[in-house]
Amino acid sequence: MWTCGQRFYTLAVALLDAGAIALPRDTICRLRNGPYPPGTPWASRNKRNDTMHGGVKMINLTYLRWLIIMGLLEGTSTLVLFGVAMPLKYYADMPMAVTIVGMIHGLLFIGLAAMFIIGRNVVPISSKLMWWGLIGAVVPLVPFIVDIPLYRMLHSAKPGDEEAA
Repeated sequence: MWTCGQRFYTLAVALLDAGAIALPRDTICRLRNGPYPPGTPWASRNKRNDTMHGGVKMINLTYLRWLIIMGLLEGTSTLVLFGVAMPLKYYADMPMAVTIVGMIHGLLFIGLAAMFIIGRNVVPISSKLMWWGLIGAVVPLVPFIVDIPLYRMLHSAKPGDEEAA
């Protein structure tokens, strides 16, 4: 029986080979060579190979920037939904405002949640920060708080730490 990780890995490699998806060169190498070092069982996610030569941890700064931007957009959409659209619905009898802003907020919410799950391996971010990001996508104002450690990670990275795209 295959695990979910094995199914995803097989699907990703098949899509890559078919040319259906385009990924950064480092991610392609990681998928083709397997996401884990040789001899590591599929279930062991603690021994990921996130380092390049010399043991220097590589950070995908581009994805990290987009993760921060998405967190700001989703947090702002929550505030607009609660602070503008809902008062318009109940006090000005304009329910269409909640329909439009709610749909935009829902798409941003799903996008942010997906980006945190994907960012666990792409940036890489810690599992704890990923879970805080997922919880933060549900609770108003928390995406702004979760962006603080992401912003610190972005600014603590040295100029040469970015993975090759």
